[in-house]
Amino acid sequence: MIFLIHGEESFFSHQQLSDTKKRFLAKNPDGYNLSVFDCFEIPHLETIFSSLRGSSLFSSKKKLTVLKDFFTADNSRKDAVFNFLNDNNLSKSQTSHVIFFESKDIVKDPFYKKIKSISSEARSAKLSPFQIEKWVAKKFQENQIQIPPRQIKIIIQKIGNNSWKLNGETEKLISWMSFQKIDSISDTEINALISMEIENNIFQTIEAIANENIPLALKLIAGHLNKKESEIYIFSMIAFQFRTLIKIKSAVERSVPINALAKKTNIHPYVLKKSIQQLSNFSMERLKNIFKKILDAETKIKNGANPAEVLYDFALKI
Repeated sequence: MIFLIHGEESFFSHQQLSDTKKRFLAKNPDGYNLSVFDCFEIPHLETIFSSLRGSSLFSSKKKLTVLKDFFTADNSRKDAVFNFLNDNNLSKSQTSHVIFFESKDIVKDPFYKKIKSISSEARSAKLSPFQIEKWVAKKFQENQIQIPPRQIKIIIQKIGNNSWKLNGETEKLISWMSFQKIDSISDTEINALISMEIENNIFQTIEAIANENIPLALKLIAGHLNKKESEIYIFSMIAFQFRTLIKIKSAVERSVPINALAKKTNIHPYVLKKSIQQLSNFSMERLKNIFKKILDAETKIKNGANPAEVLYDFALKI
């Protein structure tokens, strides 16, 4: 079977992909039959085809292949993969599953109709103000915390409708309330806990890591923690920026003109400018190694390790 996950709300698209992978790994804990290809890194076509051919003849396990940002590939590679899927009738396969994951909405892409014609589509549309309020309220409710609609509006007004920020800041508030063992929070506490400057601080933290200035990196991380910023949120922001650097580095290595990078990578011009300034400090190999360490650190935290210790250990190892 073939699935297409994309949409304007990239947070929910990422969440759906993550949930799908978790369900697959729950049934296949060794992870052997899960393959993820980031098409920004231009994997060899035969490597993709080998994964798409499905499970071993001697195995009854299902196989999941994820093609991330496939729509950034050139037309010849798109056609080659599309033809392979058709020729092997993978849209009806019960053992080999394929997910096309796009971190943006791709309905205007000329290739969209071709992929949609052979896949099941999950499109995350932009949320209305009412839907955003309902989603944020639900996050609190899922953690047995009830806060009044008025405060939900305060949170959204302070953060904006960016679902990535809303998720991170809401999780931070929930973590703080759980730690304090309280079931209500004041407006003053909300305003104090929500940070509006984390992006600039993350850029500085990554700059320190890039320059191997460990004392400064540790100082900046301590600053994040002192502001009661969620460790998972800090890691998610750092991971997001390093993934951005990998995307830009890959595009640059493919000789994509600088003035076309913003459109090609779908990255905000300000973030692109700041990221290009950092690229000279990183090889692609180093970027990938750091990104892997970030994911390893996030896993440790989710498995119960002390978040602050993991953050400091991450900075030291980098």
